[in-house]
Amino acid sequence: MRFLRGRELRAGDNAPDTVRSAIAEFEQAVALDPAFTAAWTELARAKLEAFRGGGLLASDVKAAARAVAAAVRLAPDFPDTRLASGRYQDVGVGNQSSALAEYRAGLAIAPNHSDLLRSTASLEMRLGMLDEGVGRLEHLAEIDPRSADGALALGVAYARLWRYADAGAALDRARALRPSSVAIGYMRARLAAARGDLSGVQQEIRAMESSAGPRRVMGYLALRENILFTLDDRQQQVLLSLTPADLDGGKADWALAETSWLRHDGAQTRSYGEVAAAAYGQLLEGWAQAGDREEVMILRAYSLAYAGRGGEAIAEAERALALERQLGLRNAYLSFIFARICVLANTPDEAIDQLEETLRRRDFFSREWLRIDSTFAPLRANPRFQRLVSSSGSAKE
Repeated sequence: MRFLRGRELRAGDNAPDTVRSAIAEFEQAVALDPAFTAAWTELARAKLEAFRGGGLLASDVKAAARAVAAAVRLAPDFPDTRLASGRYQDVGVGNQSSALAEYRAGLAIAPNHSDLLRSTASLEMRLGMLDEGVGRLEHLAEIDPRSADGALALGVAYARLWRYADAGAALDRARALRPSSVAIGYMRARLAAARGDLSGVQQEIRAMESSAGPRRVMGYLALRENILFTLDDRQQQVLLSLTPADLDGGKADWALAETSWLRHDGAQTRSYGEVAAAAYGQLLEGWAQAGDREEVMILRAYSLAYAGRGGEAIAEAERALALERQLGLRNAYLSFIFARICVLANTPDEAIDQLEETLRRRDFFSREWLRIDSTFAPLRANPRFQRLVSSSGSAKE
């Protein structure tokens, strides 16, 4: 019962408080039955989700490692063990090739395993294997049409390819399956941003607030960050009142700095930037080889830029992109954040270079997005930026 309750909590939603509730259920399940392999694998995956999507607490990665080790001792070739081990290799170790090998080994045993298909597809797309990833997710939608996670993942994949009509249809299916999911509401808001529909973003956020409450939603957006520029004055004030307790216990978060910058509060911007940069720095010191290290580095760089340390910020961002190349990844998010860093450091040509690279890599960050994103307001009079955002190439569906 505890195991099933934890799975139900996690289905289609990755809000930190929801994931923490699921973790508590899985911990109870393994306490009641230490030989329950599936519960160990779910505990490992939930701990990694809490780390990646929540407060970036190193204790979650360590707990995930223990849970994976328990599952491997019990049933090393169990498909769910392969899934949890692959997820740990990706997020906990930073070895994407080992992660993909684990996922594919699991699929060789259970080719229609819903979570394995979804995780394999997501990693393949991060590694540039777009056709393979989308094909897996479309197959998943056919064999498991009741999976909110599958529909959500497919919607995200289509949006990253600028197939907006297909993305909207998939996210509609996801919302029908899990109407209260903050994660699904957030992705619908991001899709509206990708289409350049500012009012659509705001409508989705208000709908999320109606069902989940303003503080919970602002906490979620603060941890995801990319659409903070769409918030109105009331929402910004709620976000600025958040504490680490609202952010899953984490301090490494630049949302407060960006929101202060959008409100033209220079002193608060620098103060929040320093706090976030220090927290990211501490995380990197104790997390030498973990996955997503390049993203943490780029976010530390972004925090340094808000702290007014532009030269240091650009140097750190360049190191993050060098690591990305070393890992063989192609993450539009890194070049997008680098562009924002260059705006703050007052290097507009470099900012536009990074935006051009962002569009080449493709993701939610379309030309339509760039037109409405006020973090790029200082570039709007620049002829290069004007040409960039007016060029053809994004989907018009």
